[in-house]
Amino acid sequence: MKSIIAIAVCTLVWLPVLVFAQTEGDRKGGTPNPTEEGTRQGTASEKGLSYSLENPLAFDSIQDFIIAVLNVIIVLATPIVVIFIILAGFKYVTARGNATDVQEATRALTYAIIGGVLIIGAVAIAEIIKNLVTSFS
Repeated sequence: MKSIIAIAVCTLVWLPVLVFAQTEGDRKGGTPNPTEEGTRQGTASEKGLSYSLENPLAFDSIQDFIIAVLNVIIVLATPIVVIFIILAGFKYVTARGNATDVQEATRALTYAIIGGVLIIGAVAIAEIIKNLVTSFS
């Protein structure tokens, strides 16, 4: 099962790269046949081949990309943090005064809050670093 997932992920990741990896000559009908009489081998610029690398992302800088990724992580992680806080509340309720269960519930709540603060703090730190870098350039 893991190998099927790995093959599917590799296919989804590399298939667009292979499909769109064409030169200008390939799109205009290919290169001339080298076995034809009178043809000579030339450089890539003489054949009219050119390669270009286009940015497929909607971001102009790596800082914008990192902040966008962190914003997606916040959207995904916020419900998880809320669920863990609710679970810690249930642990408090079901502890019924048992010292070890109350301590476990306190630890779960503490870790959930620390996780939420770290997630929000990561975006804040990235934004601060982005502003510092752009102010010096």
